[in-house]
Amino acid sequence: MAAMTGICSPGRVRGDFSKMSEGSVQVTADLLATRLGADSGRVLLEFTDEDGGVFLDEEGRLPMKDWVGGSVRVARTVVARTIPVPGNWLPPVEARPALPVGWGEQPHLREVVLLPVRRTGQDGGCPRWTGQLGSLTMQFTRTTGLERL
Repeated sequence: MAAMTGICSPGRVRGDFSKMSEGSVQVTADLLATRLGADSGRVLLEFTDEDGGVFLDEEGRLPMKDWVGGSVRVARTVVARTIPVPGNWLPPVEARPALPVGWGEQPHLREVVLLPVRRTGQDGGCPRWTGQLGSLTMQFTRTTGLERL
């Protein structure tokens, strides 16, 4: 993160102080929120297949029903699959889907926001998944990640 948003070394300034405010990428509020933890949250995609089965993965190998409870194993697996998002993308707490049994007792899981998604096509050979996060329509592909439409 420091390399992406850092300023040049003092040796490169050579009297041109404008270089001190240059970064290699455009620093946006979304970048800072998701990278530095300010006003951010974590979303877990719930992949729903044509038959209504819900999974932690696109391929349908990790049924959601197997990932209940507050064990360390569940927390590790689930947290590894969450996506950081800006806090203003998240619906109010009272409008969020209920968490699976046991997640409320696990500190790493109680703040996860579930995002049910359904396959809605393909983008360049990758499945495209779409869902609603509060009032926002979200889209996920392996090539672009999670994005707001």
